[in-house]
Amino acid sequence: MKVKRMKRSIVGVLTLCILMFNILHTVAQNNSKPNKVCLWELENSQNKVYLLGSLHLLPEDVYPLDERISNSFKASDILVVEADITKNPEEVQKLIAQEAFFKDGNNLKKVLSEEMYSSLSSEFKGLGVDIEKLNNFKPWFVTMNLGALRSSKIDVKPGAGIDVHFLNSANERDMKILELESVALQLELHSSQSINSQIDNLQYLLEESNQNEQYLKMLEAWKIGNENELNNLSRIEMKEAGKKFTGVKEQYEKMFIERDEAMLDKITSYLNDDTGKTYFIIVGIFHLVGEDGLIKMLEAKGYKTKQL
Repeated sequence: MKVKRMKRSIVGVLTLCILMFNILHTVAQNNSKPNKVCLWELENSQNKVYLLGSLHLLPEDVYPLDERISNSFKASDILVVEADITKNPEEVQKLIAQEAFFKDGNNLKKVLSEEMYSSLSSEFKGLGVDIEKLNNFKPWFVTMNLGALRSSKIDVKPGAGIDVHFLNSANERDMKILELESVALQLELHSSQSINSQIDNLQYLLEESNQNEQYLKMLEAWKIGNENELNNLSRIEMKEAGKKFTGVKEQYEKMFIERDEAMLDKITSYLNDDTGKTYFIIVGIFHLVGEDGLIKMLEAKGYKTKQL
């Protein structure tokens, strides 16, 4: 009797183990289910568009990219970017030199308040830069450099961005490259802002001392295709800041609302042309998300979008 009870006990334990294994295996499979990525697919008649949301600055450890992204690129005929910065780097440098410097006798120290200039000087000093070296640059260019220098502290490099990655890949395979905008247009969007607007945006960035923390949240949301979180951290954040800084509100309208309308026209033209080609389009992820972003705008025009 003891032997039989022991056997039954062993059978019971084994049954429990098998049951637990099946449960745990199922849970593991469910947990390993892949998240979405920031890539949308659209089709219209003969044409297909892959719309990839980019972070222009990325750490190198995000590569290799998810297969859904790399395979979609391989299946595409034409790469479309906001601006092809690899096309003529000398021209880009020339344009920056034309747009970034004061030419009216002004300088940074003259246009900023004493308190703001002092705060800016302290921050740049902590980043290893003497503010005097930036004194002849306009506030919009100083803002961009402050953001880039902060990002370098968490090993984020412009050269590792999605745009550059795919531009290099497209050049290697002699793939046709089109632009939604141009480097000149993007620089003009920044430089054409009024000085007061530029100062507002610089002040906003100065006060946003948790920039890197915010960026890391964006990166994690980008990795799993969480468009709601990305919208909260970008468009919603800017709208809130715009209540305090008029310049931030103006920048939001110029950088998002106006540009999104122009991008929408070009994207729909690719969907409706008669080439029968597949387009791989890369735009900043913040242009795609939100109730007023490009995905919703495309859906409002009747296009079906599918996030991969």
